[in-house]
Amino acid sequence: MTTPETMLIYTSLSTQPLSVPALQALVRRARERNAAAGITGLLLYLDDAFLQVLEGRREAVHALYADIARDPRHTGAYVLLDTPIRQRSFGDWSMGYAGVTRADLAALPGLSDFFLRNDPLSALPPGLALALVRGFVEAGAGGRWLAEPAARGH
Repeated sequence: MTTPETMLIYTSLSTQPLSVPALQALVRRARERNAAAGITGLLLYLDDAFLQVLEGRREAVHALYADIARDPRHTGAYVLLDTPIRQRSFGDWSMGYAGVTRADLAALPGLSDFFLRNDPLSALPPGLALALVRGFVEAGAGGRWLAEPAARGH
């Protein structure tokens, strides 16, 4: 019997703005840790807030999220969605990173109203969180999203 897999999407606020080198170090550590735990996903950083998608065995994802929620570099960790999945959306990414703007996110199907209103990531409803994931999966195939934090707007 295979262990059920889950997708967990959460948001949180950075306790201080992160520089490009700090984001690069964070993504590198996340990739190493996630690869060792069999976890895949995506990290967004926008307006000093994180939105992260974690995919993998339910126990591993929940253990990682518990560690993340205790991390003092951010506050207000809030789970937007925690659901079983049949297939991973980011199976090839131990931790994909996207440095995005509100305009980038508003261009994804179904998300323009939310991101043009300037709502915080923590207010993203679960249905829109799934739309965001689908948008990244579809757009990511074209290489539009950055694999490494860069100086583009951060």
